[in-house]
Amino acid sequence: MVLQFANNGNLRSYLREHFSELDWTAKIRMAKEISSGVNCLHRENIVHCDLHDGNILVHHGKLMITDFGLSKSLDNSTKSIAGGTCSFSDPQYIKNPFLYERNKSSDIYSLGVLFWELSSGVPPFKDMVNQTKIALHVINGGRETLINGTPIDFMNIYRDAWNSDPSLRPDIAKIRDRLTNMQMDPVYHSETTGE
Repeated sequence: MVLQFANNGNLRSYLREHFSELDWTAKIRMAKEISSGVNCLHRENIVHCDLHDGNILVHHGKLMITDFGLSKSLDNSTKSIAGGTCSFSDPQYIKNPFLYERNKSSDIYSLGVLFWELSSGVPPFKDMVNQTKIALHVINGGRETLINGTPIDFMNIYRDAWNSDPSLRPDIAKIRDRLTNMQMDPVYHSETTGE
């Protein structure tokens, strides 16, 4: 396997260094690029199983999915209980990794968290350092705080993607369609401070 060098590092470091320079057009383009990569995997009946900001590389501003170490073909019946990054993991998998088989909707959950990170510029649950607390928070339906100034159409995409019920999450084709047709206005503004 030959891997291309990513001159802008991973998404986490890219957002840390360049977030203030990104407008919503750039953020939506980035969301579309990640979604395109997920679409390629899902079209081949493959799930990544470990989508997070460290596994999205940035090269000349373009995003590429990497680290397929936990990926699996849905055509293969072998089970895997390998980890993943808690903040980005499907709550159903966190709840019971021995019984819950990660699937396309698990990648969709992770994609929703990545979209939230594109809107915030920071990693999910950055103030919670204890992975067990993050896991319990997510299992109990806790999600990150909505970000003021986020286009409501984009916010609704990631909120639907991180639904606790995998059967209610949109598939990748629906997400790509919604990204293509989304409106930049109106934007979200919390009615109370601290929300």
